[in-house]
Amino acid sequence: MRTTRVNVERWGEEGGKPLFYWHVVGAAVVASRNAPCPPLYPLVRKSGVPVLLAHATEPRELQPLRRVAIERFRTALPQARLVPIPNATHSVLQDNGPEVIRVLLAGLDELG
Repeated sequence: MRTTRVNVERWGEEGGKPLFYWHVVGAAVVASRNAPCPPLYPLVRKSGVPVLLAHATEPRELQPLRRVAIERFRTALPQARLVPIPNATHSVLQDNGPEVIRVLLAGLDELG
């Protein structure tokens, strides 16, 4: 976990620049709309791997849709920790990167 913590801290110091490719993000979005509760969830649940979902809180008019998605996620992975990120849209890292990093570091601290 120490390596992960160092990487998250470094990522935060570098201004929160995304470390992923946009085509991967696009594929994930399409897949989540086509199969919002993929067969992988039961495997993750059984594995005991810690799961943290930092989720959007804005725009407020999407809150009903967000509630449904969060409940679906919570049902699929009841052991997951879900954390709302204030003042953040779907792009939680861009909108409130410092808070996301704080949540990630706190989650890593809890794991030891």
